[in-house]
Amino acid sequence: MSTVAEPIAPGRVVELTAKEEERFRSKRRRSDELWKQARQVIPRGVPSSFQDAAPQPVFIDHGKGSRIWDVDGNEYVDFHNGFGVMVVGHAHPLIVQAINERAARGTHFAQPVADDAGSQPEHRERGRIGLQQADVDQSSGVIPYAF
Repeated sequence: MSTVAEPIAPGRVVELTAKEEERFRSKRRRSDELWKQARQVIPRGVPSSFQDAAPQPVFIDHGKGSRIWDVDGNEYVDFHNGFGVMVVGHAHPLIVQAINERAARGTHFAQPVADDAGSQPEHRERGRIGLQQADVDQSSGVIPYAF
């Protein structure tokens, strides 16, 4: 076994990359259709330039726990998990319940709500969240209280 790195022919790299990208695309045809549609109304066809990666974006249909499924039915382990903020995974039943309860009462009033003050005894027992309001979006504000 040699420990000397062998040069890789650039043409071979291009060939292999093209082959793998075609294989990738062939399993994500619906994502491709949605991307083409989205490019008509959203710059680059995605809400964030981070999502515009070669060979094409993958449009997600749903998630459960640590798994997500794209619109073509492909399953993935979600190591990204919303930039790490979803420590309990996707669609955790207690979080879904907490979000539904809050949404049923209204979601944005441009004014404080009682929950902001920790007016519920169980909120006070769990302590304060060390983030500014600007750092917490409306849905993530209910997550600490779901457990």
